[in-house]
Amino acid sequence: MTTTTHSENVTVNVYLDPSPAPEAGFGVVMLLVPKATNSLNGARVLEVASYEEAETAQTAGYISASSLLAAEAAFAQRPKPESFKFGNVDLVGGETYATGLTAVIAADEDFYGVCLAVRTDAEIVLVSDAVEAASKKMLCAFQSDDASWLDAGVPAGVSTIMGTSGNERTVACYHTTDTEWMDVAVMVNRLRFDPDERSAPWHGFLARGIDDYSSAPTATQRTLAIANNANLGLPYGGQDFVLDPGVNATGRSIDEIVTSDWFSTRLQERVAALVVAHGERGEKIVVDKSGQKKLLAVIEGLLEQGVAAGHFVSGQTEAVAESITSTDLTNRRLRFTVRAQLAVSGRLFTFNCYFSRNPIADDE
Repeated sequence: MTTTTHSENVTVNVYLDPSPAPEAGFGVVMLLVPKATNSLNGARVLEVASYEEAETAQTAGYISASSLLAAEAAFAQRPKPESFKFGNVDLVGGETYATGLTAVIAADEDFYGVCLAVRTDAEIVLVSDAVEAASKKMLCAFQSDDASWLDAGVPAGVSTIMGTSGNERTVACYHTTDTEWMDVAVMVNRLRFDPDERSAPWHGFLARGIDDYSSAPTATQRTLAIANNANLGLPYGGQDFVLDPGVNATGRSIDEIVTSDWFSTRLQERVAALVVAHGERGEKIVVDKSGQKKLLAVIEGLLEQGVAAGHFVSGQTEAVAESITSTDLTNRRLRFTVRAQLAVSGRLFTFNCYFSRNPIADDE
């Protein structure tokens, strides 16, 4: 017997928040390679998840022997990267590495690190400037064997991108042998650490799979190279090829650039998600104290995550909602000021030790 009830008096509508948008990744490195020797099976970008996959691609004629060596250096790092990408540049068709980079981004923008197969100054400068000007946040590493790095000034061919007024998103790697892949090893090694969880230093680590210099720099040459903002791989702590000083083209610690990119990217993503979630529910983020409180919660949560990951110093972060003006109301705008002390990674260590035959303190 069917029982009639009054259950239809209660209407339950369930509305789910929008599915979370994917967060931008920081762990993938893209190597720009010439299309003439790297067909990539007809694609603009080829992704490999292991050295064995790269080996298969080389056997099939999709990548060159040189590109396979780059993959070998990439997957030699610890921890290993989840993947490594090749993006081809049609030099025969009139592209430069810089315009090729633009085409690669259009095909696949899921990468953060950029290296290039060529070692010529002109192409390096073009790619560095392109990375600097791009709306997409990226880091570029290049490798050079120019002995001028070991002198009192940088090589003339890259002088426009180096120094205090140089390009913040460029990393110079000096190696005596062009066929080594120090730039790839450095970029893959450091970007393998997820900045959501850990702010890794860019110095004092072993770049695996890279041969030593054919002629080791002298102590004076090392000092000059570091003054030129070149990164070197030398013996340290019982390891053969340890990177130092871990700086970009302007002399800034590279981890500071990664921290800046991580924070701005995640804040933009989370605020956008908050706006969409409110819009889907038919709710406003009101331009008043209630709206400020919602945004402050997002900022403060991200700052706390930054402290836990080692980006910022504990107790040295601050987020302040600015007073709302009539202009803010007209523009439907909420403004905030965020401050944080960067967690600086120690690199230089000085110990003053005094030893004497005399007692330090009198025995009682």
